[in-house]
Amino acid sequence: MISGYSIEDGEASHPLWALMDTVAFAGLLVVVLAAPLPLGGNRPWAMAGLVMAVWCFLLMAMPFAASDRAVRQNLRRTAVPLALVAGLSALMAVQLLSGQPQGQAPGTLSRHDTRLYQLCTLMYLGAMLLVIVTVRSRRRCLWVLGAVLAAGMAQAALGILLLRLGGNYELFFQPFEAGGRASGTFANPNHFAGYLAMSLAAGIGLLIAQYEGGVTRDGWRPQLTAWLRFMLSIKMLLRLFLLVLVIAMVLSHSRMGNLAFFVALMMAGLVLAARSKKMRRPALLLVGTMMIIDLLVIGQWVGFDRIAERFQATDMRAPSEAVPNSAPASASSDDPLPPKEESIEERLQVPALSLKLLESRPFFGYGGGTFHLAFAPVKPDWVYAGYWTNAHNDFVEVAVNLGLMGLTLWLGVGLLSALAAWHLITDRQPRLNRGVGVAVLIAIIASSLQSVMEFALHIPANALTLSILLALSWLAGGLPLDNTRGKPGLAA
Repeated sequence: MISGYSIEDGEASHPLWALMDTVAFAGLLVVVLAAPLPLGGNRPWAMAGLVMAVWCFLLMAMPFAASDRAVRQNLRRTAVPLALVAGLSALMAVQLLSGQPQGQAPGTLSRHDTRLYQLCTLMYLGAMLLVIVTVRSRRRCLWVLGAVLAAGMAQAALGILLLRLGGNYELFFQPFEAGGRASGTFANPNHFAGYLAMSLAAGIGLLIAQYEGGVTRDGWRPQLTAWLRFMLSIKMLLRLFLLVLVIAMVLSHSRMGNLAFFVALMMAGLVLAARSKKMRRPALLLVGTMMIIDLLVIGQWVGFDRIAERFQATDMRAPSEAVPNSAPASASSDDPLPPKEESIEERLQVPALSLKLLESRPFFGYGGGTFHLAFAPVKPDWVYAGYWTNAHNDFVEVAVNLGLMGLTLWLGVGLLSALAAWHLITDRQPRLNRGVGVAVLIAIIASSLQSVMEFALHIPANALTLSILLALSWLAGGLPLDNTRGKPGLAA
């Protein structure tokens, strides 16, 4: 007992601890909303601010968490993914302690870059822990999904507005030029599209969490009543939000971002239809309507002729046929967009060349965040002569930075989280669990596909948001069922 309060029951903990826990959860929501604002967090000062915020809120929540049985159960349930992320940080600590890489021993080409890379990893670990220790109810789970959706809505609205206003502007000392592509507060429209994909995933998860399934109504009066209730329900509002997000994603003109999301949507929809009889019809209807909306948005806002021209320009030219000294759109996360389209082969040049680096150091890599230093000596003259900060393939870049050992840990987090999401998508699970499972599955598939040709997961805001969603996939199955009972629109 402490001051008359039991430390074995979180509900009866010291009032100050409960207040700190509430503030910590509110801080989590603020981090979710604020993460994409400073250029996606893709600046050292922005990333440092996010790291401090995440860990300060986590420390604030620890007194209450230490007294709560549910938190201890959640920590045991999520021990494996947390251990994998912690293993990535530990691997970078070994690289820092070892100094310059020699032979096959661990090391780093730049202590400074590896420290920044490790700080990012610790931020993702802290965000997952913050979710685990503060999200102990289904209501809070809904709040987190809603915050991801709200952050995406803000980005989408800003991206559409700035695109329609035209002209040039500057944000956090980063100039933005009117190039006909929406990008919100992200320096690169492709990263903007990757973030919107995760916000769309959260919105679809919330929408699925509202479907009861298995409800049939005979007669025109009950059907009319049900239709009117739908028009005034949160489902309709969520559909309007999804429509705005789809418009913004299409206006980003990100080929891989759009393709990755809709492939992920179709795959997750088919999984939901196959594993849940209750949700089979709503799932197929949702996928169908989203595809129709996408086609209507493309036709009305962009034009099918423009899309066709852009994909026709995406040819398979060989490297020798590339225009000399022409900067690809992905040469740097902050480079202005070029007038020509990159071919698929041009996009794959750097990842393919980077694979040669693995032959020299396959196990421990060259050090976290040191891809730009490792790639410079092996870059041929026929590749764009600019400064390549990223491999434009997240899988290859992680392997170069951390070796196959780091890549295994990194992939393990995603694969195990996808498996956890898969188990949530059944009729035996509450509808919120099914929504979380579908949201996480869409986010993982879309991010993985986009990572083949881009580096959206090396943008802190994107990786942070994905880490939070992954943590929800491990938590949802253990949340109590009666937290939101009797609450309209929030029932689990």
